[in-house]
Amino acid sequence: MVEGPASGALWLKLWDWVRRIVVGLSVLTFLGAILLLLAALFFYQSGYRPLPRESLPVEAGEWAAAEGSVLAEDRLRILSLDLDYGAGPAGSRPEEGDAAHPGAAGVTEALDRLAALALEQRADVLLLQRVDFGSEFSGELDQADYLARKLGWGYVVRSRTWKHSFLPYPLPLAGKVLGRVDLGHAVVSRIPIIEAARFSLPPEGLDNWWASTFAPAYNALGAVLLTRGRQLLVFDAALTCGQLKSRESQARDVARILNQESTGSAIVALSLCASPRDMKAAGKGRLDYSLDLVRYRRNLQTTAPDREALLAPETWGTHVLPDGTLALHDYLMPEKGLLLRSFQVLAPEPPISSHRPLLLEVAW
Repeated sequence: MVEGPASGALWLKLWDWVRRIVVGLSVLTFLGAILLLLAALFFYQSGYRPLPRESLPVEAGEWAAAEGSVLAEDRLRILSLDLDYGAGPAGSRPEEGDAAHPGAAGVTEALDRLAALALEQRADVLLLQRVDFGSEFSGELDQADYLARKLGWGYVVRSRTWKHSFLPYPLPLAGKVLGRVDLGHAVVSRIPIIEAARFSLPPEGLDNWWASTFAPAYNALGAVLLTRGRQLLVFDAALTCGQLKSRESQARDVARILNQESTGSAIVALSLCASPRDMKAAGKGRLDYSLDLVRYRRNLQTTAPDREALLAPETWGTHVLPDGTLALHDYLMPEKGLLLRSFQVLAPEPPISSHRPLLLEVAW
């Protein structure tokens, strides 16, 4: 059968209709995506916006026994850990779009092991980096509050890096979003915290505008502890694992904040993503001076000898990397106004996070 002119015109009309429908749907999809992104940005912008320096509330728990808040002697034992947001030994980096997580049951199991370790080691204070205060992707568990109640310790301070009712990151159009997030650092203490503050650190310089828009607000948490009539300052921070230039800029600010706030008896906990500078690394790329910028400018005591730590990672390594090797990335350092009694890198089994806990005892 031969198609006539009328049949050809019909096919042309049908093709024109199909083309218009496809174009219309494409336009609607594009406009819908733009509206979705605008809505996501609106919800994001409605979140927490920190000031350069701001006071933080000290949460006092009614569950703590009053007699447990007094030190028996002039010494303090501090346990520090990058908690990996409770993700366990596999680790989690929502800052980089990796929000893998074991769920609430896995988180509580890890927190129970941390609480048992703190009691076993007779710790007085927990300095925690990268803690979750109830985010959607991690099971909505407030990890700082859980630990305080589990330990029976009455004082908590939290400093937030991300707090948003909806975080459209990393890929909202692909359905990959973190949703509601509430992340940061925390100090959990059995002895009184009399005041605390949050100090903003420089943002990470990112080439990707989308990632830069939703980058966390890096900060250092400072808290004043009351120990047998003496005030002791502790600092808690996790610096970027991204660009070296950004990390060194943040390290400079940590040193500047210490110079302004401390009178010589502070303790600094850092999750640094950087090993001590090793002169053998010359010629293998730019050396990382992040630790030097913090330590030498503030005259902090070295708890692990740099050379020995680099040559014996099985003893001093603090971070289990994805390939299973150990790196020295975490630090707990007192200023020289305090007596350094002991320092240990603990290796609990099973691991609590991809980082190892650090235990420090100081006296005065």
